[in-house]
Amino acid sequence: GIIGASISAPLAALASMIGPEWSLRYAFALFVVATVCAVRLPAQVDSTEGEGTLVLLGESGASARRPERERTRIPAPVAFALRANCGPRWLSGFLLLFMAFLLRESPPDTSLNSKVLIGIVIGAAGLGNALGVVAASLFRRINPALTVVLTLLADAVVALVATLFYGVVALALLGLTAGLAQ
Repeated sequence: GIIGASISAPLAALASMIGPEWSLRYAFALFVVATVCAVRLPAQVDSTEGEGTLVLLGESGASARRPERERTRIPAPVAFALRANCGPRWLSGFLLLFMAFLLRESPPDTSLNSKVLIGIVIGAAGLGNALGVVAASLFRRINPALTVVLTLLADAVVALVATLFYGVVALALLGLTAGLAQ
């Protein structure tokens, strides 16, 4: 995890200094090594022994198809929140890709470089994500369904504002809101 990233990140930076094609070659070599390591994992890593079946709806109890596995039922509000959380996650992933291309092709009328603009949006999304973690721990008692619906509405409103008032502040606010909603 963190140790691998702390070793690999400097190697990737060195490869990029040689040339952009070397970054891709390094990524390919890393992918091949990771694939070989994954294939060589012992069989017990993929074992389902002792696992239960997670059911989003329905009664808890033994499954008709797999009677040996116990089923766990998730409460309906939590299941709704898990499903609805796909919206903010999709928005933040789409936002990063879309903004990278949009800001490179048609940056707002500022003196800022497109890379700086992308950094502002991604930085705002990161800040929003950190604030979202803090807010989630503070508002644990609020119904998860209500929280997710409010974040989806906030995402939609801020996306509309960013569309109508295309500029650095609106785009940073969109990144912040997308990160917060995640």
